[in-house]
Amino acid sequence: MIALNLVTLFLLSSPAMGAVINTDSSVHARSNLVDPAVVFDTWSDTRACNTDGKSSWTNSDQSCFSLPGQSLTVRSIADTCRTFIYGNTDCTGTEMQVYPESCYDVRTFHTLKTFCH
Repeated sequence: MIALNLVTLFLLSSPAMGAVINTDSSVHARSNLVDPAVVFDTWSDTRACNTDGKSSWTNSDQSCFSLPGQSLTVRSIADTCRTFIYGNTDCTGTEMQVYPESCYDVRTFHTLKTFCH
């Protein structure tokens, strides 16, 4: 029965039967249409979040992101999401919610995580 189902699946998914096969380029093009949960910048200094050493990042929902740098600016957070920074390297420990357009000193925070609903 399993072998029959696999053969049926193969036949139904073959191009000869009219199946649409996504190439890597079509998958990549569609992935550009999905907004990240959070967009942020990290900086190598703590003074003002606008001097040397800027790196720009995006992160998805539920991913624990290791924060490089000394300061953080959140550029945007998706409408149904909240973003937090954490004191430990595994998104646990001391927690602080962050908001767009603010500069945060992250010398004592090591990770960032976003939760969406």
